[in-house]
Amino acid sequence: MEQPKPAERPLRPGVVSRVIRKGTPEPTDVDWMALTPEQRIDAVWTLTKACMAWNSEGDDEPRLQRSVVHIKRKGR
Repeated sequence: MEQPKPAERPLRPGVVSRVIRKGTPEPTDVDWMALTPEQRIDAVWTLTKACMAWNSEGDDEPRLQRSVVHIKRKGR
């Protein structure tokens, strides 16, 4: 089987790029809509972690705050 020429090979396999020129309508994103909700959440989480890595030196994920509070109601 013949190998594709370097110019024909995608730079990032699995990544779709589109050029949208000024004045042309943005195409609908059928690729994103074809994903399951779980796949969409996974993709968004990957992007979230990448953004957090840009803004901090550590690669810790944010955790839920676990503050304990005791509320007393009047009359009890």
